[in-house]
Amino acid sequence: MHSITNLIENLGHHEQCVAWDAKQDILNHGKNIIPMLIAALDHSNSKITTEVADILGQLQDASIATVGALIDNCTHHDVSFRCRAIAAIGRIARHPALCIQVLAQLTRDANVDVRRYAVAALGQFGEHARSAVPALVDALHDNDDTVNEFAATILHSLGKLPIEHKPSLQQALTTTHPYVSRYIKLLLADMPIAISENKKLLAEQEQ
Repeated sequence: MHSITNLIENLGHHEQCVAWDAKQDILNHGKNIIPMLIAALDHSNSKITTEVADILGQLQDASIATVGALIDNCTHHDVSFRCRAIAAIGRIARHPALCIQVLAQLTRDANVDVRRYAVAALGQFGEHARSAVPALVDALHDNDDTVNEFAATILHSLGKLPIEHKPSLQQALTTTHPYVSRYIKLLLADMPIAISENKKLLAEQEQ
Protein backbone atom coordinates (compact mmCIF):
# COMPACT_ATOMS: atom_id res chain seq x y z
CA MET A 1 0.00 0.00 0.00
CA HIS A 2 1.31 3.43 -0.90
CA SER A 3 2.18 5.86 1.86
CA ILE A 4 0.22 9.10 2.06
CA THR A 5 3.31 10.99 0.90
CA ASN A 6 3.60 8.81 -2.20
CA LEU A 7 -0.11 9.19 -2.92
CA ILE A 8 0.19 12.95 -2.76
CA GLU A 9 3.18 12.86 -5.11
CA ASN A 10 1.22 10.66 -7.51
CA LEU A 11 -1.43 13.37 -7.83
CA GLY A 12 1.04 15.03 -10.19
CA HIS A 13 1.80 11.87 -12.17
CA HIS A 14 1.92 12.25 -15.96
CA GLU A 15 -0.36 9.20 -16.36
CA GLN A 16 -3.90 10.33 -15.64
CA CYS A 17 -5.02 6.93 -14.34
CA VAL A 18 -2.26 6.92 -11.73
CA ALA A 19 -3.17 10.43 -10.57
CA TRP A 20 -6.87 9.48 -10.45
CA ASP A 21 -6.21 6.34 -8.39
CA ALA A 22 -4.08 8.33 -5.98
CA LYS A 23 -6.86 10.87 -5.51
CA GLN A 24 -9.41 8.17 -4.77
CA ASP A 25 -7.09 6.49 -2.27
CA ILE A 26 -6.54 9.82 -0.51
CA LEU A 27 -10.28 10.48 -0.35
CA ASN A 28 -10.79 7.02 1.16
CA HIS A 29 -8.50 7.98 4.04
CA GLY A 30 -10.99 10.70 4.97
CA LYS A 31 -10.19 13.49 7.39
CA ASN A 32 -7.45 11.61 9.21
CA ILE A 33 -4.83 13.01 6.84
CA ILE A 34 -6.04 16.61 6.72
CA PRO A 35 -2.78 18.00 8.25
CA MET A 36 -0.74 16.33 5.51
CA LEU A 37 -3.05 17.71 2.84
CA ILE A 38 -2.80 21.22 4.25
CA ALA A 39 0.98 20.94 4.19
CA ALA A 40 0.79 19.74 0.57
CA LEU A 41 -0.83 23.02 -0.46
CA ASP A 42 2.72 24.42 -0.35
CA HIS A 43 4.04 21.82 -2.81
CA SER A 44 6.11 23.17 -5.69
CA ASN A 45 4.03 21.21 -8.24
CA SER A 46 0.92 23.22 -9.06
CA LYS A 47 -0.86 20.15 -10.43
CA ILE A 48 -0.54 18.56 -7.00
CA THR A 49 -1.66 21.64 -5.10
CA THR A 50 -4.66 22.02 -7.41
CA GLU A 51 -5.77 18.45 -6.76
CA VAL A 52 -5.16 18.78 -3.02
CA ALA A 53 -7.37 21.87 -2.89
CA ASP A 54 -10.10 19.93 -4.68
CA ILE A 55 -9.74 17.03 -2.24
CA LEU A 56 -10.06 19.35 0.75
CA GLY A 57 -13.25 20.71 -0.77
CA GLN A 58 -14.63 17.21 -1.29
CA LEU A 59 -13.78 16.21 2.27
CA GLN A 60 -15.56 19.38 3.46
CA ASP A 61 -13.34 19.73 6.50
CA ALA A 62 -14.57 22.88 8.23
CA SER A 63 -11.61 23.39 10.54
CA ILE A 64 -10.06 26.83 10.81
CA ALA A 65 -6.76 25.30 9.71
CA THR A 66 -8.21 24.02 6.42
CA VAL A 67 -10.29 27.07 5.59
CA GLY A 68 -7.46 29.42 6.54
CA ALA A 69 -4.98 27.54 4.35
CA LEU A 70 -7.38 27.69 1.38
CA ILE A 71 -7.90 31.41 1.90
CA ASP A 72 -4.15 31.96 1.99
CA ASN A 73 -3.88 30.42 -1.48
CA CYS A 74 -6.64 32.45 -3.09
CA THR A 75 -3.96 34.85 -4.33
CA HIS A 76 -1.59 32.19 -5.66
CA HIS A 77 0.06 32.90 -9.01
CA ASP A 78 -1.38 29.71 -10.54
CA VAL A 79 -4.95 30.48 -11.64
CA SER A 80 -6.14 26.86 -11.70
CA PHE A 81 -4.95 26.39 -8.13
CA ARG A 82 -6.61 29.64 -7.06
CA CYS A 83 -9.91 28.60 -8.61
CA ARG A 84 -9.87 25.19 -6.93
CA ALA A 85 -9.08 26.80 -3.58
CA ILE A 86 -11.98 29.23 -4.02
CA ALA A 87 -14.29 26.40 -5.08
CA ALA A 88 -13.26 24.40 -2.01
CA ILE A 89 -14.10 27.34 0.26
CA GLY A 90 -17.54 27.52 -1.31
CA ARG A 91 -18.02 23.79 -0.99
CA ILE A 92 -17.17 23.89 2.71
CA ALA A 93 -19.16 27.12 3.22
CA ARG A 94 -18.24 27.69 6.84
CA HIS A 95 -16.60 30.52 8.81
CA PRO A 96 -18.21 33.38 6.87
CA ALA A 97 -16.37 35.92 9.01
CA LEU A 98 -13.15 34.64 7.47
CA CYS A 99 -14.38 33.96 3.95
CA ILE A 100 -16.97 36.47 2.80
CA GLN A 101 -14.74 39.55 2.62
CA VAL A 102 -12.00 37.62 0.80
CA LEU A 103 -14.47 36.23 -1.74
CA ALA A 104 -16.04 39.67 -2.21
CA GLN A 105 -12.63 41.10 -3.08
CA LEU A 106 -12.01 38.27 -5.55
CA THR A 107 -15.17 39.16 -7.47
CA ARG A 108 -13.15 42.14 -8.72
CA ASP A 109 -10.09 40.11 -9.70
CA ALA A 110 -8.45 40.72 -13.08
CA ASN A 111 -8.93 37.08 -14.07
CA VAL A 112 -12.44 36.19 -15.23
CA ASP A 113 -12.23 32.57 -14.02
CA VAL A 114 -11.35 33.75 -10.53
CA ARG A 115 -14.30 36.16 -10.60
CA ARG A 116 -16.65 33.38 -11.67
CA TYR A 117 -15.51 31.04 -8.94
CA ALA A 118 -15.61 33.78 -6.30
CA VAL A 119 -19.20 34.80 -7.09
CA ALA A 120 -20.29 31.16 -7.24
CA ALA A 121 -18.64 30.48 -3.88
CA LEU A 122 -20.45 33.41 -2.28
CA GLY A 123 -23.71 31.81 -3.34
CA GLN A 124 -22.93 28.79 -1.16
CA PHE A 125 -22.97 30.87 2.02
CA GLY A 126 -26.70 31.60 1.93
CA GLU A 127 -27.82 34.51 4.08
CA HIS A 128 -24.23 35.18 5.14
CA ALA A 129 -23.58 36.46 1.61
CA ARG A 130 -25.72 39.51 2.41
CA SER A 131 -22.62 41.29 3.70
CA ALA A 132 -21.19 40.93 0.17
CA VAL A 133 -24.18 42.59 -1.52
CA PRO A 134 -22.16 45.65 -2.68
CA ALA A 135 -19.67 43.37 -4.44
CA LEU A 136 -22.47 41.29 -5.96
CA VAL A 137 -24.24 44.42 -7.23
CA ASP A 138 -20.96 45.56 -8.79
CA ALA A 139 -20.65 42.11 -10.38
CA LEU A 140 -23.84 42.82 -12.35
CA HIS A 141 -21.68 45.23 -14.37
CA ASP A 142 -19.01 42.63 -15.12
CA ASN A 143 -18.19 42.13 -18.80
CA ASP A 144 -18.67 38.37 -18.38
CA ASP A 145 -22.19 36.98 -18.71
CA THR A 146 -21.51 34.10 -16.31
CA VAL A 147 -20.44 36.47 -13.54
CA ASN A 148 -23.57 38.57 -14.19
CA GLU A 149 -25.83 35.52 -14.01
CA PHE A 150 -24.32 34.17 -10.80
CA ALA A 151 -24.53 37.58 -9.14
CA ALA A 152 -28.13 38.17 -10.22
CA THR A 153 -29.24 34.74 -9.01
CA ILE A 154 -27.60 35.20 -5.60
CA LEU A 155 -28.98 38.70 -5.13
CA HIS A 156 -32.47 37.50 -5.96
CA SER A 157 -32.15 34.67 -3.44
CA LEU A 158 -31.21 37.21 -0.74
CA GLY A 159 -34.43 39.15 -1.28
CA LYS A 160 -34.99 42.87 -0.63
CA LEU A 161 -31.99 45.10 -1.20
CA PRO A 162 -31.36 48.50 0.39
CA ILE A 163 -32.52 51.48 -1.67
CA GLU A 164 -28.92 52.69 -1.92
CA HIS A 165 -28.29 50.06 -4.61
CA LYS A 166 -31.08 51.33 -6.84
CA PRO A 167 -28.94 53.50 -9.19
CA SER A 168 -26.52 50.67 -9.84
CA LEU A 169 -29.36 48.23 -10.51
CA GLN A 170 -31.00 50.67 -12.88
CA GLN A 171 -27.76 51.10 -14.78
CA ALA A 172 -27.20 47.34 -15.00
CA LEU A 173 -30.74 46.90 -16.28
CA THR A 174 -29.82 48.71 -19.48
CA THR A 175 -26.70 46.69 -20.24
CA THR A 176 -27.36 43.08 -19.23
CA HIS A 177 -28.95 40.25 -21.19
CA PRO A 178 -32.57 39.12 -20.62
CA TYR A 179 -31.85 36.49 -17.95
CA VAL A 180 -30.07 38.97 -15.72
CA SER A 181 -32.48 41.80 -16.52
CA ARG A 182 -35.37 39.66 -15.33
CA TYR A 183 -33.84 39.29 -11.88
CA ILE A 184 -32.86 42.96 -11.71
CA LYS A 185 -36.45 43.96 -12.47
CA LEU A 186 -37.66 41.72 -9.65
CA LEU A 187 -35.13 43.27 -7.26
CA LEU A 188 -36.14 46.80 -8.22
CA ALA A 189 -39.82 46.01 -7.88
CA ASP A 190 -39.22 44.54 -4.43
CA MET A 191 -37.31 47.48 -2.99
CA PRO A 192 -38.87 48.67 0.27
CA ILE A 193 -39.60 52.23 -0.87
CA ALA A 194 -40.31 54.10 -4.10
CA ILE A 195 -42.29 51.13 -5.41
CA SER A 196 -44.39 53.26 -7.74
CA GLU A 197 -41.27 54.85 -9.19
CA ASN A 198 -39.76 51.43 -9.76
CA LYS A 199 -42.88 50.26 -11.59
CA LYS A 200 -42.68 53.30 -13.85
CA LEU A 201 -39.06 52.53 -14.70
CA LEU A 202 -39.84 48.89 -15.41
CA ALA A 203 -42.75 49.88 -17.66
CA GLU A 204 -40.41 52.16 -19.64
CA GLN A 205 -37.88 49.36 -20.01
CA GLU A 206 -40.52 47.02 -21.44
CA GLN A 207 -41.58 49.49 -24.16
